Amino acid sequence: GLYDLQEGEPTTAATSKLILLFHGAPGTGKTLASRVLASHLGREIVTTDISKILDAFVGESEKHLKRLFSRYRRCVEQLERPPVLLLNECDQFLSSRSTTTGGRNESVNRMYHQMQNILLEEIESFKGVMIMTTNLIETLDPAFSRRIDLKLEFKRPTERERAQLWRLHLSPKIPGAEAIDVDRLAASFDLTGGQINVIIRNAATAAASRKEEERRLTYDDLATYATLEVQSQFETERRQKRPLGFGAAA
Repeated sequence: GLYDLQEGEPTTAATSKLILLFHGAPGTGKTLASRVLASHLGREIVTTDISKILDAFVGESEKHLKRLFSRYRRCVEQLERPPVLLLNECDQFLSSRSTTTGGRNESVNRMYHQMQNILLEEIESFKGVMIMTTNLIETLDPAFSRRIDLKLEFKRPTERERAQLWRLHLSPKIPGAEAIDVDRLAASFDLTGGQINVIIRNAATAAASRKEEERRLTYDDLATYATLEVQSQFETERRQKRPLGFGAAA
């Protein structure tokens, strides 16, 4: 197996190091798979969204990142089976480095380069299991690519898989759920599991707010929120096609 990390088998920090990259569209199960892997290994999971580490004050972001790994090293030293470290939303820090110079852009790029350097150094000396997630594998910096043990792609679900996801998330406890045509929903809307879960929650909340005799979830409820989700998805994709980062600003 990978680095002898087997279910229920203790491993020491001196002999175990595994760096994984999960990449794919939002909502395809990257975070869920990380939790399942941690459970399979009999470990807790420590989750940090890299975007939350960024700080408005120069120098603070770097301190936050160093502090994160320093605390994790203490866990490794003190625990027989340290937790899995999950770094979510690593897009900006794994991307190829910008060469923009001059003015505010240069100072911002310098900060990102420093953050990337810190992350690279920590990966080099890392002991334990670390999972990084990103939505943008196309811009992966080669310096990170060669330090990652395994890259796993999470693809968007097929129509058949979408039908299964609708059935999985549609609890039979929801009034009207048993009459929903999930095959029609799966064929009509190209959605991820995360999106389907959100749509069902929103639609069920809307149905529950109606008069008592009308408090049943319907196909139209789900179709309405699915349409809104697809429209929102297209808007997000259009924004992502624009130049990334502060370099786009004049």
